[in-house]
Amino acid sequence: MVLTVDDFIKLVLTFAVAFSLVGISIQSMRILGEMVQTVRESNFILRTTRELFDKFTGDYDYIIEQVKSILESVSGFTRGVFVPLTNMFGFVKNFSGFSSKSKGKKDNQEEAE
Repeated sequence: MVLTVDDFIKLVLTFAVAFSLVGISIQSMRILGEMVQTVRESNFILRTTRELFDKFTGDYDYIIEQVKSILESVSGFTRGVFVPLTNMFGFVKNFSGFSSKSKGKKDNQEEAE
């Protein structure tokens, strides 16, 4: 069997195409490997971010509950202490109005004299 130049060129082209297909497939595998690594890292970042937001919302809910309980305590104290004191000393308003009326009467009597 004698190899002619055409046969040799065909053989070289066949090996070149096969080598380029192997090279393309190796590069495709590298790209896919990098994509898988990127997805793993992004999943880690997303999981960490989700955990951070869960902790933040948990703390936020806890803080809101604490603020609500403090406000309820202050409101209860106000209702329990200041409302009865206001009712108890409500008659003082009558005296303040009485003193200004009596003062007005004295001023009117002095002007008349």
